[in-house]
Amino acid sequence: MNSTIMVFVLPYIGHITPMVPLLRYFGERGYAVRVYSTPSIAPYVEKAGALLVSLDDLYDQMEGDASDHAINPLAMMDLLMLMDEQMEQEIRIHPPAFALVDAATIWGRLLAEKYRIPMILSSAPMIINRLTMKEYFRYFEQLMQILETGVMEEKLEEAAKAGFPKKEIYALYTVEQEENCIVYVSKELQPCADQMQSYHIFYAGYVNDEKEGRDNSLEDEVGLKAGGERDAAPQDTEHERSSSRPLIYISMGTSSINTGFFFKNCVTAFQNREELDIVMAVCSEEIVKQLGDLPGHIRAYPYVDQKEILKKADVVIFHGGLNTLRDSLVAGVPMIICPRAFDQEGNAKRVEELGAGIALANNRPETLWRAVRLMLSVPSYRENSFRVGQTLLRSGTVEEAARWILSCIGSEDAS
Repeated sequence: MNSTIMVFVLPYIGHITPMVPLLRYFGERGYAVRVYSTPSIAPYVEKAGALLVSLDDLYDQMEGDASDHAINPLAMMDLLMLMDEQMEQEIRIHPPAFALVDAATIWGRLLAEKYRIPMILSSAPMIINRLTMKEYFRYFEQLMQILETGVMEEKLEEAAKAGFPKKEIYALYTVEQEENCIVYVSKELQPCADQMQSYHIFYAGYVNDEKEGRDNSLEDEVGLKAGGERDAAPQDTEHERSSSRPLIYISMGTSSINTGFFFKNCVTAFQNREELDIVMAVCSEEIVKQLGDLPGHIRAYPYVDQKEILKKADVVIFHGGLNTLRDSLVAGVPMIICPRAFDQEGNAKRVEELGAGIALANNRPETLWRAVRLMLSVPSYRENSFRVGQTLLRSGTVEEAARWILSCIGSEDAS
C-alpha cells in the first residue's frame, strides 16, 4: 500500500489551518505526510506531524515581485514547470496514496493530474464554481475573464507541451461537479449546496476545534489564533467585561495593508458611545500607534485571542474572511461585514441570506454606528448566527472526513 500523502498548499495560514487536523489524523495512522509549500507555514506543518518540502529554492528562481509569486496565476504556472523537474523523482521515492490539493493551487492540481495521483481538493473558502461565481463570488469570475484575455493561455499551451493536461482557465480555479472536495463549512452555509453533487463534497464544518477533543486546537498550541491572530502580550489579554455594556469586537483579519483608515473610522464612530465596550484587533503595532490616545471604552491591540473575545462579544465587525465568519457563527455572534476582496463579498451575501448579519457598502462612521445599533436591537440576528453555527458543529468529524477521502480513492482502509 502506498502510504505517502502529498499536500500541495498555498503558503497562507488560512489555507493550511483547516487541513491540519486531517493531516495529523493520517500521520497518527502511519501515513507519511509531505507538505509542499514554504517555511512561512512551518509551525502548522510541524503541529500536523508532517514534513515540509520547501519550495523556496524554486521561488528564488522566478522573476518578478517575490511577494506576488504565491498567488499570481502566471507565477503559479512558472512554479509548475520548475516543480515538474523534480516531481518524477519525488513520486518514485515517495509513491503517493493520494494528493490533498489546495483548490487555489493551479500547480498542485496540474501536477496531480499529470502524474495520475488520486486528488482530493481542499477548499479554504466556500466552494467556488460557475454557479456560485455568478451569484456570490464575482471577484473570481472577473479574474477568469481577465486571464482569458492575457498570456495565461500561452502558459497553458507551454504546459500542455510538457505533458500536462490542457485545461480551460475556469477549471483551474473552480471546483467542478465531478471533483472530490472537502470544504470547511456546513451544507447549510455553503451557497447553492442543493444544486451540487453532494457525494463529491464532504462538509467538514468546524472539525479543527474543540469538537475533536483537543482543548484549544492547533491555534492555541503555536500561539496563533483562528483567523491567524497571534497571542497578545500578557498585559493585552485583559478583555473581561468591566461592566454590562455590550462588547463590540472589530477585526480586519491578518493583513494590516490599507486598514488604518477603517480603524480610524471605527474610533470616530464609537468614541462618544461610552455605553459600549470596543475591542479592536488591528494586526499591527504601527496602527495602534497611529490611533493615538483612545477613550477608556475603546481598546486597540495588534493581536488578540479571537475565540475568547467572540465568546463575550455582542457584535463583530470584520472583513468577511471565512475563518472569522466561522468563529463568529460558532459563538453565535451577529455580524457586520465590510468586504475587501476575494470571497468576502460572497460570504457577506450568504450571511445576509441566513439572517445572521448584514453587509455594509461603506465604512463611514455613521454607517458603522447604525449597523451596530441594528444588531443590538434585533434579536433574530444573534439567534440565526447561533443556529447556523450549530450546523457547523454538527458537520463531519475528522475521522469521517478521512474515511470519505479513502473511499473516494478506493482504499481498503476506508472500511
